[in-house]
Amino acid sequence: ITAQDNRNKYFLLFYKVQEAMRLVPDFFEVCKAILDAVVEELNADNCSLMIKDKNSGELLIRVARGRKDKTSAYYPDHYLAGLRFRVGEGIAGFVMKEGRAVVINNAKKEPRFVERDGIGKRVGKRVMSLLCCPVRENDEVIGVFNVSNSKRDAFTEEYKLAMIYISNQMAAALAASRFFCKIEDPFKRTYSAIPPLSDLDVVKTNRMTLGKGVFLYASEKMRQIKEVVDKVANTDVTVLFQGESGVG
Repeated sequence: ITAQDNRNKYFLLFYKVQEAMRLVPDFFEVCKAILDAVVEELNADNCSLMIKDKNSGELLIRVARGRKDKTSAYYPDHYLAGLRFRVGEGIAGFVMKEGRAVVINNAKKEPRFVERDGIGKRVGKRVMSLLCCPVRENDEVIGVFNVSNSKRDAFTEEYKLAMIYISNQMAAALAASRFFCKIEDPFKRTYSAIPPLSDLDVVKTNRMTLGKGVFLYASEKMRQIKEVVDKVANTDVTVLFQGESGVG
């Protein structure tokens, strides 16, 4: 692979990650799209997002994708009980405790590595290389983003930097979801606006040319504008909105 091919690969990955951010405030859908992009563009065998359980303090896989899977899967908090990691346990638990990314390129020689029945064995491959990045919210590590490969020495320094960037985007998506939505669990699919935005409607638009978006409004006039936008979004008609500064 040439240096240019490598740059193109990461450029496409970052583009897909930014497109995924358009799905905010649906944190679950953001994570699914990001994991899909990582597997498809970087040929990862598996990747997953683990979130700290607020009751037990353990890490629990909530979204995961394997190379053989058609799309990322969401796991309810009770589904993969066997894949819980205590803080400090395994590489993911170590990252949770220390708050820094870790790359393992030969799991057989890593004493901290703990293999569990689950994602890796489900796709029929043993983990040889593992990259784990912390996911932070308000300077607190609340989760771990994991990428694994069945080959040794699969992760370079630039791969690590790319995954750190992606884990930061996941954290930003979580923060945005909590801002716009009154949710304790970001993976729950029901949302309501939080004070002082209690009168603010959060409306998901239909898919447009650049992907899904979120249209926020709090007045009847903006609702009428939103209806016009929906009608002309997929046409070549030029539309001019007039009004005070800041309305469009």
